[in-house]
Amino acid sequence: MSKRLLKHAPTAVVSVAVLGLALADGAYGLTARGILAIALWWAIILGLGFGLLPFRRPGREAFLTGGLLAGLGMLAALSIAWSLSPERSFVEFDRIALYLGVFILAVLAGTRENVTRWADGLAIGIGAVGLLALASGLFPGLLVNENLARIPEGQIAFPFGYWNALGVMLAMGLPLLLRASLAARSLVARGLALGVVPGLSAAIFLSGSRGAVGASLVGVVALLVLVKPRAAAIWAMVCAGAGSALVIAALVTRDALAEAPSRAPALAAAQGRSFAAIALVVCTVAGLAYAGGLASARARAISPPRLAVGRPVRIALGVLAAAAVTGALLAADLGQALEGFKQTGFKRGGTAGESGLVSGAGGGRYQIWSAALEEFGAYPVLGGGAGSYESWWAANPQFPLFVRDAHSLYLETLGELGLPGLALLLGALGYGLLTGLRRLRGRAGVERATIAGLCATLLTFAFAAGLDWMWEMPLLTGVAILCLGFMVGPATALEASSSAPAEHAPVRARRGRRSFNLGVAVIAAAWLVICAQGVPLLSEMRLQDSRRAAGRGDFGAAARAAEGARMLQPWAGTPYRQLALIERDRGDTAVARRYINAAIEREPANYELWRIAAQIEANADNRAGARQRLERSRRLDPTLAGTARAAG
Repeated sequence: MSKRLLKHAPTAVVSVAVLGLALADGAYGLTARGILAIALWWAIILGLGFGLLPFRRPGREAFLTGGLLAGLGMLAALSIAWSLSPERSFVEFDRIALYLGVFILAVLAGTRENVTRWADGLAIGIGAVGLLALASGLFPGLLVNENLARIPEGQIAFPFGYWNALGVMLAMGLPLLLRASLAARSLVARGLALGVVPGLSAAIFLSGSRGAVGASLVGVVALLVLVKPRAAAIWAMVCAGAGSALVIAALVTRDALAEAPSRAPALAAAQGRSFAAIALVVCTVAGLAYAGGLASARARAISPPRLAVGRPVRIALGVLAAAAVTGALLAADLGQALEGFKQTGFKRGGTAGESGLVSGAGGGRYQIWSAALEEFGAYPVLGGGAGSYESWWAANPQFPLFVRDAHSLYLETLGELGLPGLALLLGALGYGLLTGLRRLRGRAGVERATIAGLCATLLTFAFAAGLDWMWEMPLLTGVAILCLGFMVGPATALEASSSAPAEHAPVRARRGRRSFNLGVAVIAAAWLVICAQGVPLLSEMRLQDSRRAAGRGDFGAAARAAEGARMLQPWAGTPYRQLALIERDRGDTAVARRYINAAIEREPANYELWRIAAQIEANADNRAGARQRLERSRRLDPTLAGTARAAG
């Protein structure tokens, strides 16, 4: 019994971890991300030290992919030397170190025997998140958190607080659930996996995320193309697609629920209850129809009869698809569509006008992406430094709103780390996908479905990351990096020769020593990363202590705590900012001026620092200096971009 429980441990642990991290806002905050990274690297140390991980020496694919990720992290760390914001560069290095830890864990813990259970755990966890998100939309007020106040009307975002992140997370779950519907051992499990898909489709629709819809299509089509034989996969797509179409059609007719619940809360609540009943019936019927079809065809595994499609038929289908795409492009006014995309869709003091699936506005992405390219143009070799986009936008805003990320992983990496950074990132993702595609050759059944599901999930993320700031959501990126690690690690590798002759004992001994040395190197690297993760985490804790002490008027304790944060991160501007505020409130203008100048030296594009400097100069009765610093603050404040530029 204990062996059976241990056998299914990866599924349980992964599903609970995914759901728990989702409820913790996807580990987006610095504190949550730091704790997660430290726990992860400790798990690697303990797993290697006590032999808890089924460590098998990785192949060159894993070494190369991991080396590219590590190179990206090292470049981010080195960029502290030239970054527009050294503090954020160190934070970005810690972020990449977290993802590298996820990759190493997948490589060390994934085996051919347990990779299906890891994939099942991801599918179950994401499915649970999707059903909770759907419940939050159908029953307003049932599931809330502090991040939901800014969600556009008629959209759902629980538990992340960002509708696009929710939609993309669920889109990444679709290939995993469809994989389970093809690879699960029992028909009941297959039917359950497929029955969840229409529910996730409804949640994606309610999220209003156009990027998630596109990512869903990418993932589902990729899975269908990669799975062989395709008869069962096509039947799964038919059942899931029909169920999804029915639930979305039911949602479209419920205007109060899908568009503006607050205008008619009683009607929205009634529509939510009726839709919940309809969705439950549709999901159940879809799962039963799929399982029943498999049972009638005696498809107990992925071994249905092949669909024989001749070359002329394939050519004809290709021509029809090309004609359909060409017709759609001609029917659409591309010039008008581009002009619509260039519209920001933002109103000053309001929310994003991009809300909804039918909006043509780009939500400011055209301008945001253009700013990333401008940063690359200004720093074409090594970029402005990891995490520097926020500072670049503050100094060069293209519309009056605060923007932290470039809403495209690839353009942001290009602007922040130049061509070397982009090459490392694309190299890791691209080589991992190519390795996964190569490992599909000669595979069939559950193995092929699993590798195809991993590839499709990574493709879904890679597509979505090009359109939004998914890289900054550790849960989403962590799922993608897990898939990457499985695709290049021992989990999907072909079995090596099981028995070597006696004369090859010296070779086996050398390999054993290399594996031991590799384990020692990983443990040593883990210690270094844990220390690096602890620096901003402890600094943030000290700053929180300082703010609390200052709030109750204990300036001595506040200064000591802020000084502790400064000693931990001497390159960061935030501790100096806090010290300047403390000395300003104490009335020591000279010391406050020294601290705020040190903060500005580290983050010259931070408009808040210049505003504080203006206050300090005003307190010192230096009106000319106060005006000069205030004007500098106005020029750097993205929310006043139009006013500042007009004044210039």
